[in-house]
Order: sequence, then C-alpha cells, then structure tokens
Amino acid sequence: MRIIFYSSDLEYVNYIDDNNVCKLGELSIDIGRPFQSVEDKTVKVTLVFGSTQIIATATNKEGTEIRNCEF
Repeated sequence: MRIIFYSSDLEYVNYIDDNNVCKLGELSIDIGRPFQSVEDKTVKVTLVFGSTQIIATATNKEGTEIRNCEF
C-alpha cells in the first residue's frame, strides 16, 4: 500500500492537482497476501505534529512491518 502525503497553504483544497498543493512524500507498506480479507489488510497510520517536521508512521495489522518518514 502506498500512503501519499500532500500539503497546501490554502485552507480549503478540493483536489491534489489544485494550485498550491505539493506532494510531501510517501510511505509504502506491505499489507499482506492478495487474497486476504479487507479486515486483514488494516494499516495504522500515526502523524506527529508540533516540531519542525511531521513524523509519519505506518504499521500493518500484524505489527510485522513498520515504516517511518519525516517531512
């Protein structure tokens, strides 16, 4: 699964290709086998704000894969 993060200075944005919207980065995480149920493909995403950067963490349901990135 790819989780893509975007940013904008605008308060209201409709689409990622609107003016003043830029891609910050992305996380890729394994969500399991192709024939698993949707419930088994759950991913927990945590965002931490308040510092000079944003820290994003994604963890798959089993906790066997954890991905981090900073913006």
